[in-house]
Amino acid sequence: MADNGIVLVEFRAGWCGVLSKPGAPSAAALEQVIAAVEGLDMEDVRAEIAAKTAGAKG
Repeated sequence: MADNGIVLVEFRAGWCGVLSKPGAPSAAALEQVIAAVEGLDMEDVRAEIAAKTAGAKG
């Protein structure tokens, strides 16, 4: 996994509503997810999580 830019993990459960339905997402839907992931700035995500965590502790 360390050598891949993006790894998709599919999760299905009976209690998970839409994700419990059979069938793979369309190619267009997967492209949309990949584009959204590629657009993430993980440094910003980590900073936001840290700020929220610090706020919850204080």
